[in-house]
Amino acid sequence: MMSAVQTPHLHMNGPMIAGGSGCTLAELAALPEHRVHSSGLPQLDDVCDGGIHSGEVWTIAAQSRMGVTALSTKMAVAASQTAEVLFVNGHVGTRLLRDSVVRTAETADWKATTFDRLRLASWEPQPNWLPETPALHLRCDERQTPFNQVDIFDTIDEMWIPNYWPATAEDRLQSLRSHREDSRRKDRSVVLTARVEPGSDFDSAWQRHWACAAFTDVADVQIEMSMQGVDSQLFLYRRGGGSHRFKLDLDHTRGRVWTSSWPH
Repeated sequence: MMSAVQTPHLHMNGPMIAGGSGCTLAELAALPEHRVHSSGLPQLDDVCDGGIHSGEVWTIAAQSRMGVTALSTKMAVAASQTAEVLFVNGHVGTRLLRDSVVRTAETADWKATTFDRLRLASWEPQPNWLPETPALHLRCDERQTPFNQVDIFDTIDEMWIPNYWPATAEDRLQSLRSHREDSRRKDRSVVLTARVEPGSDFDSAWQRHWACAAFTDVADVQIEMSMQGVDSQLFLYRRGGGSHRFKLDLDHTRGRVWTSSWPH
């Protein structure tokens, strides 16, 4: 029997133990604790045992213009206080994204640390893990850049090479499952975002979006941002930890986002 104590790099936050190499509960209990990185929003950290745990997948879904990029930016800046972070955004100009990150960091007095640990990119190709996948897709693992402990993809739609977009919903789901397993093996946290068109009913539009079923399948923590009457709400579901609802406040001019208790 393989001893988990002798392989502390093995991530135990998911289906990563082969059936023939089962580990006892005593061996699993001896493993070191996961790293935890703040999400930047204290109330989310409170209900998620401190924040984003190493190996976890977080997903964020919302209507466009609801503040997905502002929330992703806040998460990236907060996580950079304890981790090497790659923040990938394909729809905001590089200088605008840089300025938004700097503003967010300065607001929280985190500027120096963020400059050292947070890297920005416009695109990071997602492998689709199918047999006919071109070698170009392997760039995700072959890159010679520093090891990331947190990857944030805003949005996941923009990270597949257009000519090789996975053909079916099942292919896209398998791609994200494979990405999740790869990240768990590397003890890396991943945040994925997706959007629906503004002005539509979020619930019905999200149910029709290809990422809805995929996010439900791969996510350890799911976040949905939508309108509830005149208020913006953030709904969080954590696997094994129940659901929580918060009022969402966003200052678009300063890129600030924060949560408060949902009014009863």
